[in-house]
Amino acid sequence: MALHYVSLRLILILLIMLPGMASSDSWFGYVKTTEDTWSIYRQGNNMSFESDQQIEGKIKPFEGPRGRILSPYCSHFQDMNLIDVRLNERTGATEGNYSSEEHIDAWAQIRIPVGLDIAKSTYSDTYFIKFIERWQANISASQKLEYSGKSINNRDFSGNNFEFVGTNLLFNKNLSKDRIIKMKLDRMNATVLATDDDIIQIDRKPTRDLNYQISTSTTGIADLRYQQSGSEFERVPSTSYEILNSGEERYYGAFNITKKICIKSRFPDSKESDQWLPCCYQGWKDMNILDRRTLNAEEIFSCACSGVQGEIQ
Repeated sequence: MALHYVSLRLILILLIMLPGMASSDSWFGYVKTTEDTWSIYRQGNNMSFESDQQIEGKIKPFEGPRGRILSPYCSHFQDMNLIDVRLNERTGATEGNYSSEEHIDAWAQIRIPVGLDIAKSTYSDTYFIKFIERWQANISASQKLEYSGKSINNRDFSGNNFEFVGTNLLFNKNLSKDRIIKMKLDRMNATVLATDDDIIQIDRKPTRDLNYQISTSTTGIADLRYQQSGSEFERVPSTSYEILNSGEERYYGAFNITKKICIKSRFPDSKESDQWLPCCYQGWKDMNILDRRTLNAEEIFSCACSGVQGEIQ
């Protein structure tokens, strides 16, 4: 177990690495002020998984022990969680004709160490705390499903670090479904802006992709929902991350539905330097991020940042 402990006046910052069995690792981040606390826990593995499956048959009653007629039923479930990149599937069907094809290709890679950066503004008591994780995960999955009979229910959920797409196809006598999912996580940074007394702002910044495509013919109830999340943590009205975009749809009856959803989040660590006004940018690149906020446009173009950098040095 690796422990990084920092105590700055009244603020406590922890980064604890928790080595697991074989190729598993986890880490715990913690920030405590006199009036507030915040924490994050992450777990990951070095792993890969690939599966191909094809099923075709007829779900029908059959004679069991002692001549008892057993009710026909077919069920299928899949649960996968790679560094908060999630794939969940559920299917249950009664008497009827059933065929399905499914392919899953998944891998995850954890890179040690997880970084911790702490910066303090020269002109205030504000700390900028950054946890840097470079863990990666990828899930690609496709499914084709055909059914005709008494009833079938099919549910799936694809999530990538607080963003998700899900469908529920319920009480169908005839159902066809063709679905493709591609999800990727490249890295994640968590940042905390705090003073000795309070936590001002919390951001969780995963660089991620979620691509979901479905084409289905349904004869029952079809629910589709999605959510795109931002980076900032909101405690009011609920303790969750801000919702940038969300939607819910419901269809009763016989429908042909085709939908494609692509969600991307990008949080680059730094921007390329600008060279077109070198006098105005002198000293800006090497300044504390919190001190940059104290300069307005007039001070930047009067080369005040160069003077501030000189004071810092």
